[in-house]
Amino acid sequence: MKPKLLISTYGGHKLGAGHVFRDLELGKCLMDKMMIMFHTDGASKAAEILRQRGIRHIQTGSLQSAIARLKPMMLLYDRPYSLGPMEELGIARVRTVALDYFYYQDKRINAIVNIMNHYDRQHKGSTTVFEGVKYAIIRKEILQRRRKRKPIAHRVKNVLVTFGGADPRNNTKQTIDLLNDLPEERLNITIVIGPIFRKGLERSIKLMLKNGPHKFFIKKRVLNMADLMARTDLAFCGAGTTMMELLTIGCPVVVLPQNEQEAALAKNIGRAGALLFLGQAYDLATAKKKIEALLKNYPARKKLAAIGRKYFDGRGKERIRAILLKELKSGR
Repeated sequence: MKPKLLISTYGGHKLGAGHVFRDLELGKCLMDKMMIMFHTDGASKAAEILRQRGIRHIQTGSLQSAIARLKPMMLLYDRPYSLGPMEELGIARVRTVALDYFYYQDKRINAIVNIMNHYDRQHKGSTTVFEGVKYAIIRKEILQRRRKRKPIAHRVKNVLVTFGGADPRNNTKQTIDLLNDLPEERLNITIVIGPIFRKGLERSIKLMLKNGPHKFFIKKRVLNMADLMARTDLAFCGAGTTMMELLTIGCPVVVLPQNEQEAALAKNIGRAGALLFLGQAYDLATAKKKIEALLKNYPARKKLAAIGRKYFDGRGKERIRAILLKELKSGR
């Protein structure tokens, strides 16, 4: 019988749905070696997303109870806060790998995998730490479309606005404001409404589009995001999973981060010349000038796309799989 892997994931209005989608990818690539089960708390939107994608083994409620019932050999912890008090249930006997986990002194974690480098090299703890964008989890369909990406267009026509599953900072509306103030550039703009956008946000977005100079298209429940990304001449996004997929596929991007952690990651990648970073508190007039300049500058967009493709090689999933299987072997 295959050993059990319990994946504790999160999806919600505060941080979006990126955790859920990357955990689904990891689950798929480990099914040949392990029995995959998912956990999420009752307040999270993750269970709804998982059910929509055909996942049956979903535990809701406390993680302690899920571990006690299922007795997994390994735990993959991918939640935006620290692991709670669990010693009484013997979590020390469960090999635990955590993603984007910055509590380095937590001795219950056997391995940490972070996309952003936060690790203090003076740390003397027993936890093994792996960090860097080489651990970014990129979906299979993105990697397939990457090989068929059309050349960067000399003139920008098709613009994509996509801020993940939730868009907690309403960056979609901010981007529409920016683009509506560029009337001389008539664009075809596709706006993706995520599965857990707040109620009323879609309606307010539609009202903003009525008097805009561009041609707008609103899409929900996009089944093949890779094709949409590959047809895009310029994209506006946050600095999470969507940004990494756009860069992997070779699309020039303008980044408006959703939180400080995203801002730190985007700044780091921006220094390498892979994207245009606007930040969380940008000056409106300056931002408009930067966007207008990028729209008119074909060599700059081509350069952004080329650097972005090199930055993400698409092998992060395989690297994390190897870490998990090594930890599994160590725990037997």
